[in-house]
Amino acid sequence: MELVAPPPFVDRLPLARRAEAIDEGNAELCRRLKHSYYVYIAFLIGLLYSTDYSTAHPLLFWSCASSITAALLGRVALIRKRPEMCRHGSSRWIKLLGLTTVLLAGPIGMMLAHSLLAYGYAKWHFTIVLIWSTGIAAGSIVSFTPNYRLLTIHMLLVLPPAFFSSLWIGDSQAQTYAVANLLLCGFILSH
Repeated sequence: MELVAPPPFVDRLPLARRAEAIDEGNAELCRRLKHSYYVYIAFLIGLLYSTDYSTAHPLLFWSCASSITAALLGRVALIRKRPEMCRHGSSRWIKLLGLTTVLLAGPIGMMLAHSLLAYGYAKWHFTIVLIWSTGIAAGSIVSFTPNYRLLTIHMLLVLPPAFFSSLWIGDSQAQTYAVANLLLCGFILSH
């Protein structure tokens, strides 16, 4: 799966219209991604103030917070410089946007999997991370509609780590959660 390949419908457009269609899709992607900044910031603030996650697991929390912050700053720069960077093709821009997606989604998935292993299903720590990560996963359908490949990368980093943590735990609650996680991931990727 190549990250920078154009959507399938672009191949059916006249050659003169293809570059314009790709640029319109990238512009729409930028408009949608601008609305996701506050969600990641709220996620971190919510964890910081409603749990002891940052003091109980400081290395993990602050590493994830740093990755998320760096990715958000990188994404802001990429969105602002898109017209200039895409003047001669969008391949480099999309790859860098993919990097910010990895740096945002990876820590969310890691914290979800870790909170499940560290606290179990019945603790607030897992519940609040689950609520935010599920919302982030569901919201990615809207944000990444213009680029299915970025949606796929995002989804494969957010939900599957907790799926594998559930398989590792192996009890009936874990199996139930694993099935629900798999169904949600499949549902999101099928739309």
